[in-house]
Amino acid sequence: MMLAPAALSLLALVPQDPVPLSIPMEPGLTIVQSVTGDAYQGRDYEAVIAIADRTRRGSAAGDVAITSAAFVKDRDGVRRWLSVSRTVLGADLAGARSLILGFSTDDPDRLPGTTALGPSRALLKALTQTGHAPVSLRNYAARPEQTGTLELVERATWFPVLVNNARVRMPAMHARGQLVSEGRAQPWEFWFLDHPVQPLTLRVAHGAPGAASVGQPVWSRQIVRIDIPRLLLAGDGEGVALDGDGGGPLPDGSGEAVGMAGGMPAAEQDALGTGGRSVRGSGKAPGLGTGSGAGDGGAAGGLDRLLGDRCRVQVPGIYFEFDSDLLNPASGPWIGAIADLMRRHSDWTITIEGHTDSVGSVRYNLDLSTRRATALARRLSSQHGIAAARLSTRGVGPNRPLESNATTEGRARNRRVELVRPCDRPTR
Repeated sequence: MMLAPAALSLLALVPQDPVPLSIPMEPGLTIVQSVTGDAYQGRDYEAVIAIADRTRRGSAAGDVAITSAAFVKDRDGVRRWLSVSRTVLGADLAGARSLILGFSTDDPDRLPGTTALGPSRALLKALTQTGHAPVSLRNYAARPEQTGTLELVERATWFPVLVNNARVRMPAMHARGQLVSEGRAQPWEFWFLDHPVQPLTLRVAHGAPGAASVGQPVWSRQIVRIDIPRLLLAGDGEGVALDGDGGGPLPDGSGEAVGMAGGMPAAEQDALGTGGRSVRGSGKAPGLGTGSGAGDGGAAGGLDRLLGDRCRVQVPGIYFEFDSDLLNPASGPWIGAIADLMRRHSDWTITIEGHTDSVGSVRYNLDLSTRRATALARRLSSQHGIAAARLSTRGVGPNRPLESNATTEGRARNRRVELVRPCDRPTR
């Protein structure tokens, strides 16, 4: 079956010594993309892409294996969970000029000469050094190729992404170009992570054929979050929360975000900050970029410490189908982490809170958030043996937003799950 024009992406990096803005390249690292304007799907959706173990036959050092999952129409028009696997070759991550933006379940595991949405290092280097780069792309492997030249618009810009629920502004390179297929030109725009080793497509959009510019995009895909399970699963207190202005003050009531470790030397932390504010942490594992949560962002890692000390925590990695209470299969490791937490603390009871964005009516979103919280509680009981009496649920709907619902990234952050346990002091 085919994941018709899906929009999935990949961290385009290979194992190297620690560098500024290092995202840990390890199994389980998960990227969530928001896809809008997909004519075949007929509605917006989110695609979840995870780095997989390098266990596929024929894989070599430097190759990157990924899996993706999305609840989308197959080629027969039936909506269902479709999972796709691909191995991107290390040589292509270094030098390919062709990008394939989506996945088909009919595709082979390897498509030599292409990358999976993350640009190659050679393409990014050409943009950096000359201000332009030839490129070809396909919406997915069976679609016609579009070719042209990307021109650098702006190198020093910032792009918002959630990293383990903390808002991070990443340095981005903005490029655009008219790409031609079958005699018709179409405007495209890209925002790439500005990094010489691990470029990543943060956002891509196109306008209507024949238009002079993208303007109001006909179609777009944007990375809205990156989740790193190791820091949650370990529960050893060595992760760091992110602190900084993150693009502006947020309303109170976000709970505390689980932190992440990065690979940025302390001397370079301020390069990603604003107002002279840098990443706060334990000194063991500096963080990635600057972010903001309503909590104080101190050195805290793992669910144990955050839920134990502060009685409320946002849980990254709980993914639902768009506008539904269906749990994405990629949520499995994170649900298992919550179950492990409950086993380690057999005296704890928790309330699972569901939160939504403001798209739709308040009544509808209150119901949706309640159903999502209930779905997670049922999964913990039915598949992990956590006693139902230790779990309660509450739907908050859109009533406690963390950011404005006017932006894609704001809505993504507002859609979340929080765990709350009874404490001697208020959690709000």
